[in-house]
Amino acid sequence: MEETPYSDECWFTHRACAFEDNTILVAVHSGLPGRAPEVYDFLTYWDFSTAEYQSVLRWMEDNGATEEQAAYNWLANGGGDWKAWVTSDAVGRIMAALNARLPALGWPAQ
Repeated sequence: MEETPYSDECWFTHRACAFEDNTILVAVHSGLPGRAPEVYDFLTYWDFSTAEYQSVLRWMEDNGATEEQAAYNWLANGGGDWKAWVTSDAVGRIMAALNARLPALGWPAQ
């Protein structure tokens, strides 16, 4: 099902269009940088655009995939610029886990 692209006119008259893209804000406690600098750095560099999210959803739909399969695909096939979000050590460990097809820890139960 295709939606009419978002426009203010469409939305404010009958809402029969796609939702407007939203900005995602990341907020942290002021003590986080000192207590967990790696987490703070990750959140500082994290970027996941609406277009990127939509490409993951399209891949899921086209392949009948689960969220976990989509995440593996996105990470393993150069999704976005995620390697810039984490340390080089983390990149190595993530790639090793992907190559070994290890189960994702911490995924919500389906």
